[in-house]
Amino acid sequence: MNRKKISLNLALIISKIYGNVFDEIIYTKGVGISGKIRFAEINNEVGTTIKKVNDIVSTIPEHQINDNQHSGQNFSGYVWAEDFLRTTNENNYMEILVEFSKKYSPNHKSTLPYTCDPTYRSEDIFFSSSVLGRVYKYTKESKYSNILSNYLINIPTQTKDGLFMHNLESGWNWGRSNGFAAIGYSEALTYLYDNKNKTEFADILEKHILQIEALVKIQNEDGTWMQVLNEKSSYHEFSVTCMLGYALARGIRMGWLDPKFSESLNNAFDGIASRIDKTGKIKKVCVGTGVQNSLKEYLNRPAISGFDHRGGSLLLWFLTEFILLQDSQKSS
Repeated sequence: MNRKKISLNLALIISKIYGNVFDEIIYTKGVGISGKIRFAEINNEVGTTIKKVNDIVSTIPEHQINDNQHSGQNFSGYVWAEDFLRTTNENNYMEILVEFSKKYSPNHKSTLPYTCDPTYRSEDIFFSSSVLGRVYKYTKESKYSNILSNYLINIPTQTKDGLFMHNLESGWNWGRSNGFAAIGYSEALTYLYDNKNKTEFADILEKHILQIEALVKIQNEDGTWMQVLNEKSSYHEFSVTCMLGYALARGIRMGWLDPKFSESLNNAFDGIASRIDKTGKIKKVCVGTGVQNSLKEYLNRPAISGFDHRGGSLLLWFLTEFILLQDSQKSS
């Protein structure tokens, strides 16, 4: 199987479908824009893509940007600002992300930053890492890396087996809660990968590897992960598989995950590829899900097939990272 060719073909299709809308500031659409720019870099189409992206994102009115009701899912809607800066040297959108990062002021009563859910919802692992990590790299100000590392090292929702609860009150192994954790730790490691944060990086990596090892053990034979990870009666869920695939590919490419995880990564890719049709329709993405009150409620969450901003955007991130890994292995 030529996974490199398949991933390029799929990314070409998916990049035309997702990352085309930014009518609200939210990660489900921001990740798609980020993925579109990343694939444009791979496909040598940066110029035309950046023009399209700028047309899309410049329509957001200022009152939406300054909305005091925003939370992490909104702040992380600007993850693409770093990609825009990298490809254009224009920093106006990164400055918006800097303003958002100020909402993550340290909480003197705990290591949980303000604006994060006090019950330690796993979504905040990704939201915080994607914002604070990028702003730390951009500003070089250690206050951002300190807030992020203190938070991630002391999160109390990782259980002894390495998996993450959805929050302190929900002990069921919802798939995407673990996806948020894995991709969040991967994002943090990306930006704390410098000499200033050696101790913190090692502590965060230890927690990340503990989770990855647990996840590999419960991966389905077809390469996917379940809606509820250890419940075989639940459906094979698309978005968590993309998130975990992304974390594996990024970690192997950057060198903090052992290449032994390549088999799990390739299986995840195969599982995802089998769930995308030739028009780019995807299969079984769990709908937006807050903290549920029972295992049954997680099992009964509906799944979307066809078009879905969340699933398609995360897919585009996974595909581009998978391609970058293939390229790095070819050149080494």
